[in-house]
Amino acid sequence: MNPEIQELLETYRAVRPALFPLLPAAILTLFGLVTLLVDVFELGRTRGTAEGEAGTPIMAPYLAIVGTVLAMGAVVWQGLRLPIAGGEYFNGMILLDGFGVFLSAVVLAATLLTLLLTVGYCRRHDIQLAEYYHLILLSAVGMLLMTLAHNLIMIFVSLELMSVGVYVLTGF
Repeated sequence: MNPEIQELLETYRAVRPALFPLLPAAILTLFGLVTLLVDVFELGRTRGTAEGEAGTPIMAPYLAIVGTVLAMGAVVWQGLRLPIAGGEYFNGMILLDGFGVFLSAVVLAATLLTLLLTVGYCRRHDIQLAEYYHLILLSAVGMLLMTLAHNLIMIFVSLELMSVGVYVLTGF
């Protein structure tokens, strides 16, 4: 094989798995954005008593639950591939190890439990806001990044990402 092509393939093999530890966080972020976008298109039909009409349930909690379950699947996949893909990423800022994978599973289980418990609460109190579920997912992304942090800067950034969502959630 041509040495230039061989060098290119080696570079691809080195760069390709770099986003693997961020897969659960990326899934939660994607579903958080989809939750907000779907709410924009459902706006005229789903709002409740804030506008004075009898609203219908919104799709946001179900999207958030699906995203959390998919992120749990990604964490399980990380756990299965840990002997192959474990180690430091992003110049030592993220460490994918067994403890980080376990804590990610705990964070996602707590997020799923929170989402399941708040669906009924939000219906009883007529809180039909997709932003609520987006903030829960945003806080979970910060917690996921904190479980994988291996550098003080990464801990600080993930703590700030988590705390922004938690600060706004205290208003609900």
